[in-house]
Amino acid sequence: MPDDDALEARLRALSAELDPAPDLVVAGAKAAWVLRDLDAQLAMLVADSWIDTQAVATRDSAGTLRMLTFTSDGASIEVDVESDPVTGTRRLRGFVTGAQGDLVVESAAARIVVPIVDGQFDVDGLGGGPARLSAGGPDGGRIVTTWISL
Repeated sequence: MPDDDALEARLRALSAELDPAPDLVVAGAKAAWVLRDLDAQLAMLVADSWIDTQAVATRDSAGTLRMLTFTSDGASIEVDVESDPVTGTRRLRGFVTGAQGDLVVESAAARIVVPIVDGQFDVDGLGGGPARLSAGGPDGGRIVTTWISL
């Protein structure tokens, strides 16, 4: 007689094969998962070099750098997004104040967790598309940025 974990795994596999969840149900479940942390503090985008081109003109002559600043009560996340014109990947480097622990980068393709060391972080090899960042707040909650397109 198989143990409970093996039986459950077998039943899950059969269910997924014979009666998979409809796409609408999966999309609804993913949307509900996003709302799981309603107590997270939203960090709003307050500066974007795609809008204010003067901010980046002296640092980036090739046009591959984007500078973003997000703020919330007592915290800020400043991000430099560099695009590699050959591979199409993105590199995020930045500075965090008023937050602690790890930085989480969420996108459609991945969820990457990197440490914040002395207020700084570095994430390499991201694809384009929508993404958001989050970090631990000083009160134990989470600070989450608005979604941006990389």
